[in-house]
This record gives sequence, C-alpha cells and structure tokens, in this order.
Amino acid sequence: LSLFLCSASCIVPFTYAQESLSLSVTPPLFQINIKPGEVWRSSVKVVNSNAYNLTVYAELYDFLPKGEDGQGTIEQPAQGEDSASTLSRWITVTSDPIVIPPEQSADVPITVAVPLDAPPGGHFAAILLGTRPVEKTGTSAVRTSQVVTSLFFLRVAGDVQEVGTIREFSVAHTFRETPQADFLVRFQNNGNVHLQPQGGIIIRNMWGKERGFIPINQKSHFGNVLPNSIRKFDFSWRGESSLADIGRYSAEVS
Repeated sequence: LSLFLCSASCIVPFTYAQESLSLSVTPPLFQINIKPGEVWRSSVKVVNSNAYNLTVYAELYDFLPKGEDGQGTIEQPAQGEDSASTLSRWITVTSDPIVIPPEQSADVPITVAVPLDAPPGGHFAAILLGTRPVEKTGTSAVRTSQVVTSLFFLRVAGDVQEVGTIREFSVAHTFRETPQADFLVRFQNNGNVHLQPQGGIIIRNMWGKERGFIPINQKSHFGNVLPNSIRKFDFSWRGESSLADIGRYSAEVS
C-alpha cells in the first residue's frame, strides 16, 4: 500500500563501461514535525554498491500529488512571491560533487530552516541524488544517468486541519461463483497536512459471520495522501469455499 512509488527511489537504467550501476538512498522518506522558526538537521545516506567510484550530485525540487494512483511528481522550485513558502526553499544541501568510493556510502548533510512566518500545515519536497551523463570515451559512450530520491513530508505546527473523507467504496463485481472480491477505496484529503488513512475492510456472509478482513495501512510508513488530493486504494480478498457460505456477502470499510 505504498502511497508514493517514487518515495522509495526513482531509478533510470544506466550502463557504466558495460557494467550495471547500483545506487540507493536511505531513508527514502522523512516525516518531520516542526515549529515556525526552528531548525532541523539530519543527513541522507547514499550507497555505492559498485566496484568503482561514483560521483553524485544533490538537487532540490518541490513534490506535488499527481493523479489518484498514489504517485507524485517533482517540479522545479517555485519562483515569485509564493516561493518563500515552499519547503524546497527552506532546505540547504551541498551543490558540490559528492564522490563515493567503491562499495561504500556517503552521508549528505541536510538542514531545514523553517521561517517564523511559515504557513501551518504540510509542506513537501524531494532531494534527488544522482549521477550525470558520462562523455564518450573511445568507442564507448554513456548517455544516461541514475537518480534516487528522498522525500520530505514536513508538518509545521499551528492551525493544522486533519479532514478526510471516503469518496468511494465499491466492488468490481456484484456476483461471483467463488468467495472472492476486488474492492476500490477512494480517500480524499480535505485538510492542510498529509494523512495516512488506517483501518480495514470487514467481509461478512449472509449470517453476519466475519469471513475476511483486509487491513489498510497498518504497520506501514507509507499510504499517505497529500492535502487537496484523492488517493485510490485497490484491495483483493480471497476466501475459503464452503457450501454453508453460499449467499449474499457484505463488506464494510472503516
């Protein structure tokens, strides 16, 4: 039930002297609670699992919801009067090349300085750490690069509004010959902070006996929904066949 597929990493195929390139980052997601005027410091670890040096570069972007499939999009930091209120403008990270020795890692320091007049609620950004295209040498050329992403979900204290609504709960087929069902849940975040809806779907037979339970976002750091967006979740249930259970089933989500 990952909310943001790119919250783990965004990887582009890469070839280096006819060898594969492996690059990873940890943690893939920071969730930070902070007050206006405070400063937060940490680091991301970039791991080079290859047998050669890697040079990576860090870049800051805004992170925005995209569609209802639990994915997001990264955009260049906003410009103009509204840019001062975006998280990417509050983050400081080195712009220098970061050289990582073979099969080692590097910690990249990060500082988040929240302005005193920072709007309360959720703010979202992404740090992209990646290689850059290598120029042609001899008969070989590498024209692509690899990028990994670490996301920042920051919550500024103040007038925080946690408001969510189940917009839709439906089943793909209302008649089945076997005890199985595919459910769709669409959750809308009407507040100003990201929410992780948690709960479950209970399936009962016509006698009211529970025949199945599907957990929703339990024991997970992902499954978040950004403010002013809708996220859809797909679930499948497969039960045990029994002649005693033939009849109408019901499902309830909470």
